Amino acid sequence: MSDELWKPDYKNHVVIYGFEHIPTLSLTVQQAERNGGGIDNIQPGLDRMAALIKSGNLIGSLDVESQMVSLFQTQDAWLGMLATGRMKELLEKGAKIVKFARPAEGTFPLISTINIIKAAKEPAKAQAFVDYVLSPEVQIAFATRNLYAPTVQNAPIPADFQYRDLLVQNEQFKRLFLPDQEKITANKAKWQNQLNQMTSK
Repeated sequence: MSDELWKPDYKNHVVIYGFEHIPTLSLTVQQAERNGGGIDNIQPGLDRMAALIKSGNLIGSLDVESQMVSLFQTQDAWLGMLATGRMKELLEKGAKIVKFARPAEGTFPLISTINIIKAAKEPAKAQAFVDYVLSPEVQIAFATRNLYAPTVQNAPIPADFQYRDLLVQNEQFKRLFLPDQEKITANKAKWQNQLNQMTSK
């Protein structure tokens, strides 16, 4: 499915996240793996991303999700990445022409975290807040309002929830593609520079 982004049929109608964002970096690693490389040999992935940029298919490589939503809403974008929460936003705005698909190769998670710093002045209160966020009622609220898949297993999603299929659960969760984040963080600036050099020629 991710190979669709490169097809000439979508000239000037593809939108993805900016290169410094995890979904696009994950796509780069995935493409490297599918073309003889991997996270430790990223060149095949960079070659594919450079080909996508040079193809003229991209209408945008964006940092602001609301801009991506607008491009789908106006039908300027026909194909691309979008977080499930933004898909919900589009559907709630009445965008009936929009459909979502999960590639067989796996989808790229956007991960939100809550962290307690070592120097926290009131660690017990901070931990209590973390426990609250992980409670079933809050996890269900996150899932149904924002389409953040529950972190805990004791947060059942109502069977009649309208956007239940958009949530990453069960089999979809098993097919998430999440490369080594430490390696991505350590290398993304270098990869960006390499890609810029490849596409500025």
